[in-house]
Amino acid sequence: MTITRRILITGSSGFVGSHLRTWLQAERLDSWGVDLAGGQSVERTICGDLRDQLFLRKLLIDLQPDTIFHLAGILKSDDPQQFYASNVSPT
Repeated sequence: MTITRRILITGSSGFVGSHLRTWLQAERLDSWGVDLAGGQSVERTICGDLRDQLFLRKLLIDLQPDTIFHLAGILKSDDPQQFYASNVSPT
């Protein structure tokens, strides 16, 4: 019996996320990506804002992932509130 695992990658069009996604697809694993911008043309990529709780709730209910690689976020910001909202709140 084969167990199918669904994998969700946040920040899937970023540097690490895109490489992870390529590897998971090569392994023929059921992987999905979510990204704020970009990646719209990539198959199985959902565009949305993880800070939006309604979007996030619907995403998790619809996909029901077994594993989540949370790679979304920003590296720098002059605004501590923006940094917190982008990196901490979605987690």
